[in-house]
Amino acid sequence: MFRPQGSLDASTNLQELPDELFLHIFSYVPDAPQTCARLCLVNKRVNRIATPLLYKSFSSGNEKSCIRFAETIATRTALARHVHVLHWLGVTDWEEDEADELLTKVLTHQPNLRHVTWRNEKCFVDSDTDSDYWTNTEADLETAKRRSVMPFREGWGELQRFSSNNIFRNLQSADLAMRRLRLSEIIWLMRIPTLQKLWLDAVLRYDSEDRILRSLSPQSSSVQDFKLRLSKRPKPSLCDIASIVVACRSLTNLSLSSQLSESTNKKENGTLQELKTAVELHSPTLKTLEIAISGNDLNRSFLPKTERLERFDIAPGHVPWPLIRTIRQLPRTIRAIHVSPGISQSMEVLLKWPTYDKESGNVERSDKVTVYLCEKDVLYQRVTFDHWQRIKRAYASQNVALKLTHHTLRGGYPWGRAYYVYGPPRADEEDRLLWAKTEAQN
Repeated sequence: MFRPQGSLDASTNLQELPDELFLHIFSYVPDAPQTCARLCLVNKRVNRIATPLLYKSFSSGNEKSCIRFAETIATRTALARHVHVLHWLGVTDWEEDEADELLTKVLTHQPNLRHVTWRNEKCFVDSDTDSDYWTNTEADLETAKRRSVMPFREGWGELQRFSSNNIFRNLQSADLAMRRLRLSEIIWLMRIPTLQKLWLDAVLRYDSEDRILRSLSPQSSSVQDFKLRLSKRPKPSLCDIASIVVACRSLTNLSLSSQLSESTNKKENGTLQELKTAVELHSPTLKTLEIAISGNDLNRSFLPKTERLERFDIAPGHVPWPLIRTIRQLPRTIRAIHVSPGISQSMEVLLKWPTYDKESGNVERSDKVTVYLCEKDVLYQRVTFDHWQRIKRAYASQNVALKLTHHTLRGGYPWGRAYYVYGPPRADEEDRLLWAKTEAQN
C-alpha cells in the first residue's frame, strides 16, 4: 500500500484533493491529532470535514487558535464528544473578553474528557494586593459574578444548565493553576469519581462557613496522585491539609507544599501529629512523598512511618536537616531522597557529615540510598572538587550515594510560587568538568 512521504502544513495545496483522500492522507501523518488540530485552526476546509481524530487532543497556542477551536467545539457537540486531552495555557482574558463563557461551553460539551491542564496567567493581578478579595460595590459584585463561572469550580456547570457530574464522568487527571480557590472547591474536585491524578497550584480564599472538616468524609476520594501547592494568603491550617489527605482512599504519590499561618505553628505538635497520622494512613500504598511545609515544628518525630515509600523529597528551607542527618531512621524501602534547591547553612552541615556530625553516627543501611542535591547549592558552599570527592566517599562507606542534579524553575504564576523540576542526575565523571567550569567562570 502506498504511504505518503513527507509532512503536511498549512501551505500545502489541499484544494485539489477529494475529501476521502484528504482524510486518508491524514491517517499517515506522524502525531496526527496534534498536526491535524493545528491545520484545523488555519484551514477552513479541514475544519469543515474534521473527524474525531483531529480533535482528540488539543494544546492551546495563540488566542486566535483557541477561539477557533472553542467555537468549533461549542457548535459541533458530536465532534466534542471525542475530545480526550485538553491543554489550555494562559491565552484568554476572563474580564475583557467573553473567553470564560466560551471555554465553559467547550468543557460542558466534552463528556469524554480524560486529561485536562488549565493554567491561565493573563487575567490575574499580583496576589499580594487587596484586589484578591472583592467588596460589596456594584462593580466588584459584577466581577464576582463573572468569576463564579470559571471552570472547575463548584456549581459552574449548573450555571450553564449542565450537570457537573455528567461533564466529568470520565475525567482521569487534572493539572490546574487557580486563584481564589475555596476549600469546598478542592473537595468538589476530589469527589469526581474517576479522577486519579489531581495537581493544584492555588491560592486559598476562605469563607466564614468554609469548614472542610464538616464537609469531607474520610476515604471518599479516588485520587491516587495528589500534588497540593497552596500559596500566599490567607494561609491554610494543618487541620485542613490533614483532612484533605485523609479524604483520599489510597495515595501512591503525595506532594504537599504550603506556607502555614503563625497561629498554626504555635499549636506545636497537636496538628503536626494529625498530619503525620493522615500520611501514615496511606502507608500500604504510598511510594513518593514530598514535604515542603514551613514551620520550625517539623522535626524528626514528624517523619511518617511507611511500608513502601521509595522516594522522599524535602525542601531545606522548610524541613530541618535532622531528617537527612538521621537517614538510618528512614524506612528501609527508600531508594532516593531528593533535596529541593535552597541555599542555607544546612547544606554546609550536610557536606561535613558523616565525618563531622557525631549525632548521626553510622547509618548502617544494608540497602543503598541515593541523595540527590542541587548542584548550585553545593557549588555555593565553595567546596573544592577534592573535598567533594572525600565527602562522597565518606557517604559511600555508609551505603549512601550523593548525586548532583540540575533543577529547572517552573511556575512563577502571578498568584503562586515558582517551583523546581528535577533534572537527570549528573554522571560521576561529569563532576570534575562541572567544578572546572565553575572555577574558570570565577
